[in-house]
Amino acid sequence: PAYSYQGTSGSTTHGIEVNHRGTYGVIVSDQYGCQETDSVDVVVDFPPIANFNYGQQNSSITMNFFDFAMNADSYAWTFGDNGTSTDPNPEHTYPSPGEYIVTLTVTNSCGTDTYTDTVQVKVVSVPELAIDKFAVYPNPTDGNLEVRFTSTINQGIEIRVVNAMGQLVNGEVINNFSGQFNRTYNLSNLAAGMYMFQIVTERGVRTERVILAK
Repeated sequence: PAYSYQGTSGSTTHGIEVNHRGTYGVIVSDQYGCQETDSVDVVVDFPPIANFNYGQQNSSITMNFFDFAMNADSYAWTFGDNGTSTDPNPEHTYPSPGEYIVTLTVTNSCGTDTYTDTVQVKVVSVPELAIDKFAVYPNPTDGNLEVRFTSTINQGIEIRVVNAMGQLVNGEVINNFSGQFNRTYNLSNLAAGMYMFQIVTERGVRTERVILAK
């Protein structure tokens, strides 16, 4: 007898091709109207993609590294000074200011990928700013930008996003703030390009360059 197939993936043949993991069902019908239903769980693994960002702690030469890899099961960091780590989001203190080549290698069952960046460890000249562990990521971003920092004293803080022409395009004012700050800013309404993300207090300004890529 002739059979027809109707799958939840949209397939109308006896075989299906899918790109995402999940449970897929199929209904098989014959020419007499009899039907049978079955399903299968599909697990799709993708190769890992390595990526990270970082931020320097205030008044120190300690760097916080932030994992932005995709599909990673394990992590291997080298910090350019013989230091290593297998943590997804490690903290590393360098022996002295300078330029260091940092490499993140990520692995899963489909393979391995490596991302390398040059990290500038600087002497922080404005400890009185009282802003610690400042980081923005992912960078480059396609719209959503995670912002983290810690205010070590109670103070007024202005958040600014400034375009390449110096125009304020996003931001907010936070009064009497202390402690850990963690917020997502949506920049998807802005044109692709370079922006400056600034934390402004009475004591000074911290600035990070952000690339918006679309």
